[in-house]
Amino acid sequence: MEGAHADRAVTGERSPSLGIDEGLPPDVRAAFDRRWQRVADCIGLRTPDRMPVSLIAGFWFARYGGISCRQLMYDHETANAISERAMLEFEPDIAGSSYLGLAASAYLFQLPGVTVQAPYDVLADYMRGAKNMMTDLYRRPDQVLAALDKLGALILKRTLAAVAPRSSPVIIIPIHWAPDNFMSPRQFATFYWPSFRRLMLALIDHGLVPMPLWESDCTRRLEVIADVPPGKCIYWFEGTDMVRAFEVLGDRVALHGNLGASLLTTGTPEQVDAAVRHLAENVFHKGGKLILSTWSPMPDETPVENVRAMFSAARKYGG
Repeated sequence: MEGAHADRAVTGERSPSLGIDEGLPPDVRAAFDRRWQRVADCIGLRTPDRMPVSLIAGFWFARYGGISCRQLMYDHETANAISERAMLEFEPDIAGSSYLGLAASAYLFQLPGVTVQAPYDVLADYMRGAKNMMTDLYRRPDQVLAALDKLGALILKRTLAAVAPRSSPVIIIPIHWAPDNFMSPRQFATFYWPSFRRLMLALIDHGLVPMPLWESDCTRRLEVIADVPPGKCIYWFEGTDMVRAFEVLGDRVALHGNLGASLLTTGTPEQVDAAVRHLAENVFHKGGKLILSTWSPMPDETPVENVRAMFSAARKYGG
């Protein structure tokens, strides 16, 4: 049986977000609910009132506030004030940062609830290493598959233990070894995808919303990773062509992304505007349940004017 988190994701019921919504003023509560509704609509493959936008950042808040990274990390009062000012200026629908103070987070649906890794990535990153893992696929494939099964069960158990009852239902899963250049399509379908799919289905069965961050370019994986229940996941894409992702996955998952780091750090506000317009016109307005965001968390070096251009364009083209 699916849990309460899944009911929120499908029905659009308000998600508590770390329990800070108790006693909110009515206007703040209404703003919170509107933002959560947009996200829930995308997850449930319904059309929101406008394209949601997320702001997931770390040390970028230091640039925004004109302070050092050290001060952002250690001066909690200043960090909270800066994060609140940023949230009130940009009004994102989703926010994620270690530096969000309670005042700022009261307005927002926050990410992440819990961050985990796929079984293959745990085995490759922490147990075997790149060289050994690659040779294992040829020398001991059956042992690799057995290890992935055991790791999947362990990851699920630890994830469920870490999820607080009133936390975000979204589980971010950074994907390290799945990109097109790291293994063949046959190897991906044999070694990477089955154990990861089982993990995602188990998370869904427990009322959670898997949100893999498909790093680098995963265009050749799209047809395979479409094999998930519709309206249950968010796929965050980094370098994958988002229009192609929409064409393959538009009736299966919500999409998150994917303004590039190079564009944001070295581009002009006009170029950022054009990139947002491209995603809005070719994904969101063609039926894609797109949550506009960046490739990965906002690069620390991103000029503030480019972030302003991103949010301005999202409001202009995503309505």
